[in-house]
Amino acid sequence: RKANEVCGCGVPMWECHFWNEVGDCAFGEWGAVDMDEMLSADEKYARHYSIGRHALLGARRDPPDLSAYRAALGQLYQAIRQVSGSPIIVDSTKRASYAYVLRDVRGINLRVVHLVRDSRGVAYSNTKVRIIRPELANGIGVDDVYMPSRPLWRTAMDWEIKNLLFYSLVGSSKRRRVRYEDLVARPSEEIGAILEFAGVVSRDGGSWDDASRSFELRPYHTLGGNPLRFRRGRVRLEPDDEWRLKMNRSEKALVSIMTLPLLKTYGYATCPGWKERASARAH
Repeated sequence: RKANEVCGCGVPMWECHFWNEVGDCAFGEWGAVDMDEMLSADEKYARHYSIGRHALLGARRDPPDLSAYRAALGQLYQAIRQVSGSPIIVDSTKRASYAYVLRDVRGINLRVVHLVRDSRGVAYSNTKVRIIRPELANGIGVDDVYMPSRPLWRTAMDWEIKNLLFYSLVGSSKRRRVRYEDLVARPSEEIGAILEFAGVVSRDGGSWDDASRSFELRPYHTLGGNPLRFRRGRVRLEPDDEWRLKMNRSEKALVSIMTLPLLKTYGYATCPGWKERASARAH
């Protein structure tokens, strides 16, 4: 809220009726929340490097700042549920440490959908530059409106570490791994399995249409995430496999070697794309 990010509905958070109602419901008003204190707790307990701190805390009583952070999150999620009228809240945060925090928030029955993608595809995507973050386009308190670009080795290292962290998060009964490639290839099947895992009784497919492999993008009240959420209308679901042709052999080899253990665990080929590149040259 401090950066006044643009909500998925298209207006800045401060002007969004949904988030203003959530703030009123949770805290009386957003002004009643000590933002600096919450941001400090988030920096301390909800970052990737916070896992060690959680491990040291173990089963001991939460320190006061973590207790206050969890209490505020409990109020926030309860208010989101009340205002939205939905019993299921989808939080797309990618940090395992944040899930550690949520795991012990009173009133939350946490289920983790562990979405993974081929490390080569992730690494290639993160090398792209000057990709605008639409939610920061208003520029209030923000110096950089572009998504950060990273070298291949850095993404490969992060991919291996971050995915390993989720294994220590919760028991297998509360974690479901989903491969991006499977989700794109068999969306109805995978989404149905995720809904069942989340305890959703209704199997209503919403706006998804199997025949056209498309869904309707509507104004949802999402903060942060993929820029795609700002598009409107029907969007066709297609695999993003540009990396197979645009990464050279040495780049693929570097990422493959650095992420080899989990590549095998997740069922990915360790030397993909070479046949595709040879085929592309032949044509």
